[in-house]
Amino acid sequence: MMEGPIIIETQLTFADIRAFFNFTVWIKQKAVMTFLIMCAGLGVLMMGQGGIWIALGSVLVLCLIWYVYTRYNAWKNFRAAAESETGKHYHISINTQATSVDIKEDGSQKKYQHDTLLEVCEAGHYFYLYQDQFTAIILPKRDIPPEMIPTLKALFKYCFGDRFKPNRLG
Repeated sequence: MMEGPIIIETQLTFADIRAFFNFTVWIKQKAVMTFLIMCAGLGVLMMGQGGIWIALGSVLVLCLIWYVYTRYNAWKNFRAAAESETGKHYHISINTQATSVDIKEDGSQKKYQHDTLLEVCEAGHYFYLYQDQFTAIILPKRDIPPEMIPTLKALFKYCFGDRFKPNRLG
C-alpha cells in the first residue's frame, strides 16, 4: 500500500448527483425485481396450494410498497442533494494508514472510518462510498489522475474486501 494519503479535490455538479441518483435507484430496482421473480417462481411451484396465493399476493404487495418507498427516498435525497451540494468544493483525503476517509468542505470536516461505510461501488465515471442505503460520498473519476485509479481500486479492495463492488454498471 501507499505511504501517504490519496488526495482528491472535486466540485460536484448536477450531473454527478443525477448519475448517483440513477445508479442508486437502478441497484434498488434490481434487488426488488429479483425478489419479485423469486416470489413468482415460488408461486408457480406451489400452485396446488390454495392458501399460498394469498401469502404470495401479500408478499407481492409488500414488494410493490418497498419499490415505491425506495423510489420516493431516492428522489427525496436527490432533490435535497441537488439543491444543497451542487457547486460545492470538496477536499477528500483517503488515509491509507489509519483506514479513514476525511472530507473537508466549507471549513467543516467529517471523518469516516472504513468499517463504518456500508460499501464502495465503482460505476462508470464514479466511485460511490455509501454511508447508508441512499447516501454516499461521490468521487468523480475526472478529478482522479488516471494513473491513480488502479491504486485507489486496490486500496478499496484491501480496506473494504467484499464490500467493494468494482465495475458495476449504472
